[in-house]
Amino acid sequence: METIESWQKRYSNIYVIPEVVWTKMHKWAEHEVMKYEGHYPEYGHNKVKQTVIGVAGEYGTKQLYAYGDIQANQTLKGFEADLLLPKSKRQEEVKTWQSGYSFDKYFGTVTPKHAKQYHDKQRDRVWFCEVNYETRTVTVHGWLTPAEILECQIIETDGRYGGENHLCEVMHRVEDVMGWI
Repeated sequence: METIESWQKRYSNIYVIPEVVWTKMHKWAEHEVMKYEGHYPEYGHNKVKQTVIGVAGEYGTKQLYAYGDIQANQTLKGFEADLLLPKSKRQEEVKTWQSGYSFDKYFGTVTPKHAKQYHDKQRDRVWFCEVNYETRTVTVHGWLTPAEILECQIIETDGRYGGENHLCEVMHRVEDVMGWI
């Protein structure tokens, strides 16, 4: 049986997405964006780049689970959980930001509306990821439960998508997960 120490030596919370997978993500995102074109013009996911960034965070988190020999399935469906872990029946969400954007300024923030939705839908965990679009690199920073997010301080953020947000500064780190799943 593998120890936590040996697992930590072989895992990484940074994952570079292979070019072939990145290309598939782009094709899928283009198809998704076309489905909603004109319906929600102010919504960021109506742009291919933002859609790819979100899917990349999910994929990177899925790969992190694969390092620990845990199956995680990416749903790619808007109103379902981002990741399903069939063996444990866990449902998880992934929040992803583009490198150099709000993640650097506010680290991980979640709107009160989304925090409540995650809690009401009984999601088990919310992962926080950063994606460098130019290098196809995903950094999985950590996770919180929806209940923990609801307990986080609310701050006022600025910018295009500013407003009230839970500031999720203190997270469980990646290595905290694999040891006990």
